[in-house]
Amino acid sequence: MNTRITLAALLLSGTAATAWAADPACSFKWDASAEVELYRSAATSLPVGSDAATAPPIQSGRLYALELKPQGEVRYSVAPTKKMLADGAYGGVLRLKVPAAGQYRIAIDSGYWLDVIHVGKPVDTVDFNGSPTCDGPRKIVVFDLPADTELLLQLSAASGAQAKLTVTRVAKAN
Repeated sequence: MNTRITLAALLLSGTAATAWAADPACSFKWDASAEVELYRSAATSLPVGSDAATAPPIQSGRLYALELKPQGEVRYSVAPTKKMLADGAYGGVLRLKVPAAGQYRIAIDSGYWLDVIHVGKPVDTVDFNGSPTCDGPRKIVVFDLPADTELLLQLSAASGAQAKLTVTRVAKAN
């Protein structure tokens, strides 16, 4: 069967998101269907900030198409936890406040470094996984985040000026 016909049939049947999430090119070690679905939605364009004072706020459950800055123009509150690319790298700063404490996934679509800063210190990563051939999120990093506290998301070492990002809460198992 023709790929276009198969895709059209899936779209009409309402199973396209499930089929796309099950695509072997988008295989993650956990169910990443929420992130994959968000990457299929319309993204909100957003220029990143060059420091904490100019960092725009983002919300969980939305997809953002970020306009990064040349990394030399970014003033990070805390030095990135991974060595940055020397020349030609991009980065920026965002603000995030989550409504409930718990584990959150930050899904990114390209190779850049991400740090979450809480009260002047990087938040430890709980877990991460990647799917480099996925046409959507390529890497998902899990953090345990506190509620109602302003967090900074610091992006660094990006090879390009455009990136997509989303934040989702990890669903609790029943």
